[in-house]
Amino acid sequence: MRKPSHIVKIKKTENHAVLALDPRAYPLPAVYTTAYSMLADAFVILDTDSAKKTVVYLKSKTGHDPEPLAQKFLERLLTYGLQYFQEQKYGAKRQAILARALLTQSGDVK
Repeated sequence: MRKPSHIVKIKKTENHAVLALDPRAYPLPAVYTTAYSMLADAFVILDTDSAKKTVVYLKSKTGHDPEPLAQKFLERLLTYGLQYFQEQKYGAKRQAILARALLTQSGDVK
């Protein structure tokens, strides 16, 4: 399966991987969440090259090949990116439903 080169570019060296991400496809909050989730396995540095690219540097804490870390990062990024977009789309509706449910349980609604 070929990845679209304009969305993700992976550059691997001997001891670290560099991912260049398109922020239109992967919003910064999702990148931050993914980076945080990887801290047990990798040293993570986030950078921006411009408004068109978010750069992620990954280095294994055990000194192993960084490619599996890059793949794991991208898998998690897909999950957190979806959660971010769902929150943007449905967050207000979910909050309204929860508020209504809490009011109903308190007995204040007639």
